[in-house]
This record gives sequence, structure tokens and C-alpha cells, in this order.
Amino acid sequence: MLASMGYPLSVVPPTSPLVASGARASGQLAWDVVSEICQRPHPYNSDENLRVRRLLLGQIRTIQSAFGAAQCKSPDASPSSLVVLDQDTMSTVSNYSKSAVVDLFESSNILVRVRGRSPSHEALLVSAHFDSVPSGPGVTDDGIAIGSMVAVLKSLLNHHCHSPLMYDVIFNFNNAEEMGLFGATAFVRHPWFKDVKAFINLEGTGTTGSERSMLFRTNSFEVTSAYMAKAPYPHASILVNNLMRFVGSETDYRPYTVEGRRQGIDIAFYTNRYLYHTARDDLQHAKPIAAQHMADDLLKTALGLTAGPSALGSLEPSQQLPMGRTNVLPVPSFAFYDVYGFRGVLKSYPAYLLSLLAILVASIVIASIKLTSLYYRLGYKRLVLRGIKPFFEAYALVWFVFLSVILASYSVSSIKHYFSPGATYAHPLLTLAYTVPLIISMFALIQIIWPPIAVRLMLRNRAAPAMYHELPSAPPPLDQYDDESDGSEDEHAEEDVVQVDQPVPDAGGSVHASRPSTTGAGITARRAPQPSQPLRPRSPRHRLVESDGPSLASWLPFGLLGFWLTLLFVNIVLTLHGISAFFFLFTWPLYSFIACALTLGIESSLRRWYRSGFDVISSTDDQHVPSRLENSLLSYYEQYFWLVNFGIATIVPFMETLDTLQSLLNGLPSLIGDGLPGVIIDLAVTQQYMETWDVTNATTAALSSVASVIMLPIVPSAAWIAMLKASPSFKSVLSNSSVVCVEPTDGDKLRTCTIDNLPLPKYNATQYKPIDLIGANLEVRNKARSVEIEGVIVGPPDSRICSLSLIANKKVSHSSDLDGTPNEPDADGDGAIVKTARDTAIRGMWIDPWQANKWTGPNNTAETPRQPTPGLDYSLPMIVYRREYEGLGLSDHRVRIPFLAQLDLDVDRQDAQLTIACYVDQHVGSSAYQAVVDSVPTWMQFSNGLGMVGRNGALEIRKTFPLMDV
Repeated sequence: MLASMGYPLSVVPPTSPLVASGARASGQLAWDVVSEICQRPHPYNSDENLRVRRLLLGQIRTIQSAFGAAQCKSPDASPSSLVVLDQDTMSTVSNYSKSAVVDLFESSNILVRVRGRSPSHEALLVSAHFDSVPSGPGVTDDGIAIGSMVAVLKSLLNHHCHSPLMYDVIFNFNNAEEMGLFGATAFVRHPWFKDVKAFINLEGTGTTGSERSMLFRTNSFEVTSAYMAKAPYPHASILVNNLMRFVGSETDYRPYTVEGRRQGIDIAFYTNRYLYHTARDDLQHAKPIAAQHMADDLLKTALGLTAGPSALGSLEPSQQLPMGRTNVLPVPSFAFYDVYGFRGVLKSYPAYLLSLLAILVASIVIASIKLTSLYYRLGYKRLVLRGIKPFFEAYALVWFVFLSVILASYSVSSIKHYFSPGATYAHPLLTLAYTVPLIISMFALIQIIWPPIAVRLMLRNRAAPAMYHELPSAPPPLDQYDDESDGSEDEHAEEDVVQVDQPVPDAGGSVHASRPSTTGAGITARRAPQPSQPLRPRSPRHRLVESDGPSLASWLPFGLLGFWLTLLFVNIVLTLHGISAFFFLFTWPLYSFIACALTLGIESSLRRWYRSGFDVISSTDDQHVPSRLENSLLSYYEQYFWLVNFGIATIVPFMETLDTLQSLLNGLPSLIGDGLPGVIIDLAVTQQYMETWDVTNATTAALSSVASVIMLPIVPSAAWIAMLKASPSFKSVLSNSSVVCVEPTDGDKLRTCTIDNLPLPKYNATQYKPIDLIGANLEVRNKARSVEIEGVIVGPPDSRICSLSLIANKKVSHSSDLDGTPNEPDADGDGAIVKTARDTAIRGMWIDPWQANKWTGPNNTAETPRQPTPGLDYSLPMIVYRREYEGLGLSDHRVRIPFLAQLDLDVDRQDAQLTIACYVDQHVGSSAYQAVVDSVPTWMQFSNGLGMVGRNGALEIRKTFPLMDV
């Protein structure tokens, strides 16, 4: 059952023969790796991150030793075909167009390459990151992906030993994804990357539980096709691919597609997003079966692309995209989704568009057949009364139900949001507690309120005195439509026709529905009055629903089809504009069309069968008395077949789109309930905390530190401040602190609150005075054409991330403006000079200047000291990410950062200064962080998780060096 619904049956142990043959990956091995590396948070700037890297490298070395001892028979599977780079020396410079800093990252990726038989060594890249956010252990983001890669590496090598691969497979266990996608960016500039033809990126954007990972983003029809064809449990959605354009978070998919221009797919876990990036992204909120699912799909997809000849060898680079970090990535024009997790569906743009058009045309044809049949049997006026009006009433009713449910859900959610902002996102399952009863209540209420509305809309002339689901129990009036009228009678003339639901007793006293006699095929005669006879009392189920049209239930399937066709037409327009997201607008109209076609077929057959009795007795004067079988069949058809029709039109497509509805469960309540755009939804329920400690001198170091909390203004400032101050945690630790909030201005969506008078950080490095936590040896030299500053920065203990910010402006001339032109007198006419800006005197700044060709920029351009790189803004802060402690740092856990800066000769040294800011994890240095986090409700912490911190750490230690003192 689980396998048929897209789940593995069990977790495969590493000793399984299936693993030894390379047929399956071991989910247990993957989970063992996860259990080892995800015991604690391990962000890039932590010692735990270094420990995790060593553990991973140990696992890979063990697999390498086993492969070397396997004695594979083929020379293409010799031990030399496995290459492990444990010391990636790539160092990258990144300065995107909208970034406010320059990032200098020393890569600590672990790279593994399995070489195939192809002489040109085309390669498939498999990538995931092993760092976590500071606030959580990172089991789902991205520990399970890392464990799956280890398990797949082992199985892939076993397969390679028995049957050598055609193409190479490169595994990138990358670091610092959470800091800014740095590990993936570094590999894009690695020499191996030129061989990469396609990639598979693995991620986690929630917590797994026992859920499956989803292919949620792609730019490649070929790679997606391999996944759909080979993955044993495919799970994919083009809808989520489109929604990613409105989500602020990113994955390594971006550097691979933007800077790398490679084709590939992005696979991630996505459920329980309210636990994303929290302390609850732990082993208790995930299960080994999730690792088995990801590992099996990854192994089969990788083998499908590399085991033999495939499209991999001929893939071309993807389209050129802007280099900006915030630009919206294009979505594919083709459509992809899965059916119950056991079959993947992939349709090219032409095939998808043609299928939409085919349903639209077929539905128009079947509607034409229905209306034409009614026209020939009824005439125009009765066609309007018994065909067109009921259809539009059913169509309007479906829209009325749809809009009423949406409006009611929005209203109730808005009321809930007023009393408890953000709770919908923090506890999404609670949304079902009010939405499901609300929807059921709305359906029941609409049955009562709709008939008068239909009368007002002139869709019917009088309303039925009963609910529409209480249908008459008599056989359907199939033949009362047959009338020789040309439509000239009044549209109420059918009231003279015998009502078939009037029961008449037969000779034996049984009650049957009356059957009008006929004078010829297709001709209905007025029946002569029958002798008055006592009738049995009518039972409640035989109540008469008097209305001037056929039962609305018989037309609901066609109204539902019209509703879906309206949305289908919108989907066709979107598809023509390259948006193929709404694949369910293909599935729902398809089954609705099938249901309506089935209705027409059965109705036509019943009409022929029903009339056959008249053909037999048409030459006699005897009245045909319907048999009990005839009565039963026709009665059940009239009463209950609409339920069968409705089930065909809804149940199957609902099941097919259940995964899509489930994947949106965490997002839609937030969008509806809290009115928040998806691009900033993650920030809506958390706070970004950054504490600053100035150690420039003994005076500033002795003063309290200041914290900044950045959040969305979903709660009024006064209420948020009162919430903090009422907390016992805040009172005990931050009783002397004051809180001031600055509301967002136009164009800014974030509120910044400042908490001052914090207690001094309880920094573990007690052997250092605060002013000695950051050191610098600086020298200023006057050159013939410039002024140079050279020095070495020494960071605080337990910090591998430091920022260098140089402020140096040119001297202000009193005879000319900044552009060299003479100054004009000011408005007062006194000739006073008013300066509003000053030109920067910074020509360039280089880190590790005496290591030749160390830093690589975009397009593999190397940074050269004293030769500024075009397009790089050296006036921005330069953040250096050291991969490890080196030299003296091995003993004191402090990084050394040599640098060289070049300034213009006319620099104003009076105002010039160098500010060093180094970052420390909140668990190492901050004494106020936990008190602030404990002071806010759980829904602002992603449901009981720790609040978010700045990407580099919660505590910033800052020191400023005036250059005039150097």
C-alpha cells in the first residue's frame, strides 16, 4: 500500500544484497550519518561545523577504502576512478549587484568524483550542504540530503564496480549555504565544473516527519524526464515551481543556474515549514523512511543519466540570466506532476497546450450535442426553460458556492488573525479545525439560501420548497420532453402535462408513477382524466418538489463542467504566456467531462429503453403499466446517479491533486489568514536578532551592548514592547533595558527595534581584555601616486568571520565642487559652500594580497593587488570567511587576515577609519539573546523554536581604528 502511494516499504540496511549490487541505497546508512552530524546546530562559524566536516570526510574515506579493496574486474572501475578532494582550495569573491557587502569565501567543500567510461568525462553533479542555521540542528535542512548522498555514493560505486558508468558523477558536499550559497558558488568556479552537464540539488525547507521529498524546481526537460522515468517514488509539482518566484528563501539551485548556466532539478522536503530553521528541525521530527525515499529516487535518477548513453552527454548550457541575487528565476514552459507518487507525468509545452485545447473542444462538442438533442425534442422556448436556464443556474450555483466559501474562510481567518496574529502559520493544522466545519456549514446553508437567489436572477420562476438534495422519488420524466410543439406555447404549458411523480395505483393496489400514453413514437399525448381513487398516504421520501424546471441536481455536473472550463480557458491563456503551473485545471475538467459524457450516454440509453415499452403497446388501447424493475431503475437513476456523476467529477481528481493541496497547507493559511505576501512570509513569524558590542576602547567596552531586532510589523509596536516587558525572562535579565521601535517607511516592509542597556556579553574568552578581543597591526605608507594601508587583523577567539569596512573620503576643496567645477553662491548670496556628498578615496582593498591568484571572481577572474577589478565596489564592507584556523590560530582559535588598501593621494586622513566587526555564535557570547527569545510568543519563533539570528552570528564584536592615529 505504501509503495503504491509513493513510499518505500522499509528502510534498507547497509548490509543488504541490494546495496551490494547497487540496486538500492541504504536508508539506514543515510540515517546513521544524519544522527552523527545533526546532534547540535553546526553553522559555518562554529567548531561544530568543523567536527561535522571531519565526520563526513571519515565516512567518505571508509567508502573509498572499501571500493579500493573490492577488486573490480573492469579497468574502468579501478580505484583511481574514485577521486576525493578533501582540501578544496577555491576562494571566491562575490559582489552581486544588489548586495551591500563583498563576500570573500574560502571554500571547505568536500568533492568526490566517480569517473566513467566517456573519454570527454561529461559529469552529473549531485549537491547538498552540510552546514545548518545557528538556531537548529539541521536534520531536514540539510542533514538528510547529506546522508542520502553518502548512501548513494556507496551504492553507486557498487554498481560502478559491476557495471562501469558511462558518465562521471560529482558529489559536492558543500558548506556555507546558509550564509549566502557560498559553497555552491565556489564550486561553479572550480576546474571540475566545466565538465558538469547537469545537476541535482538536494534541500530541505521544512521538517520531514515521514514525508517525501519533492522535485519543486527545474529548468531542464531532459533531467526532469529522467527523474520521472527512473525515480521509483516520483513526487513533483510545477505549481510549487511557480510559487517559488514569490518566496524569499533560496537554494544552491540559483548559483548553478545563474552563474553556472547548467540544467538541473531542485529536490527538497517541504512539510511542516513552521518548524523550518528552528530547534525542532531535529531527529525527533524526522524519520529514516524519508532518507530512504530521497536516496532511492536520487540513485535511480543518477543511474538513469550516467549508467549508459543518455541525454546527459548532449545537454547544452541553460539560458543566460542576470547575476543579481534577487532576480526572479524563469519557470519552465512544460508541465510536470506526479500521480499518487507512483507515476510521474511530464508534458512538453505543445503537448500540454494541445491537451488543454482538446478538453475545451470536446466539452463544447458534448454541450452542443446535449443542447441540440433538447432543441429537437422541445423547441426553443422549452429548451431555454429546461436546458439553458438549469445549466446557467447550476453554473451560477457552483460559482456562488466557490466564492462564498473563499469569502467565509477569509472573514473567519481575519477575525482569528485580529486576536492571534501569525498563529495560522505557526500551527497550520489548527486551520482545519475551523475551515472544515465552516465549509460543510456553507454547503448546508447555500442549499437554503440559493433558491430565492435563483429566482431573483430569473434562473427559475419560483423556488422549490425543499432543499435541492431532497429529490423526488419518481422515475425521471425522460419522455415528457418529447413534444410535437414548435415552441410557440407559453413556457408554463408543461404544467398541463401529467407529472410523472404523481403516483397512481395499479390493479393490485400498488403505487406506481404514472406513464403517459402515446399516439406515436416521440409524441406525448395528454392523458385523459382517470377515475378518482383513494391513494395511499405519501411517505416523507415521496414529497413533491414543485418547481418550474427539472431537478437542479441533474444539471450540477454540467454546471461544474462549465466552472472548470472557465478556469481551463484562463489556464490556456496563462500557458500561452509561459505559465504551466495549474496542471490540476487539466485534471478536474477532464474528469468532469468524462462524468458528463457518461451521463449523456446513460440518459440516452434509458430513454430508448423507456420508450421501447410504448412501441410494443402502441397499436393497442391498453395502458402500459411499468414493472417494479422499471420503476426501481428509473427511480434510482433520478435520485442517486447525480452522486455517481459528482463522484467521478471530483473524487478522482481530488486524490490526484491531494499532494498539491497538502504541499500548500502551510502556505495558504498564512496568505489568507494573515494577509501576508509569500515573499516575506518567513519573516512574519520570527525575529532577526543581532547584538553589537563595541570594544574600540576601555570606555565603550565597559558600556552595555545594544541589540537590534528586525521583524514584520504584524503586531503594533506598543503591543510588542509590552509583550517583552511583561515576560519574566525579560524582567530577570533585561530589567534595565529600554525598547524603541522604528516603523517601516514607504517601500520598506521591516520594523527595526532597538534594545539598549543589555548586560555585557558573557564571552568565554576570559583570558582576554575586551579591547584585546580584536587586534590589528597597521602601517600607512605614502606612495608616489597613492596612499597604502597594510596590516594584519586578528579576530576574537571562536570566530572565523570578520568584516573590514574602510571609510576614506577625499579632501573637500573650498574653490570647487566635488566634480571640479567652481562653486556657485548659495541661495542667501553669501557664497558659502554647502557640501552634501564627498567622493570616496578608496581605490581598492585586497585580502591575503601576497598569495598570488588566491581569490577568484565571477567568470573566473583573479583578484590582483593594486589592480582594481572593474565593477567591484571596494567601499563596501568586505566580509572574510575563513575555512579553518591556521598557523597561530590552531592554538588560540583566532583568525589572521592580512590586507592591503590603496587610497588616493588627496585622502582626508582626519576622517578616515577602519572598522573591524567579527561575529560569534549566540551560544558562545550573548547573555541577552535567550532572554529576548523567551519573551515573545511561540508563533513568533516558528512554533517554539529559537528565534532567528543574523546570518553570521548573534553577537557582533566591533572595533574602530582611526587612520590618523596610525
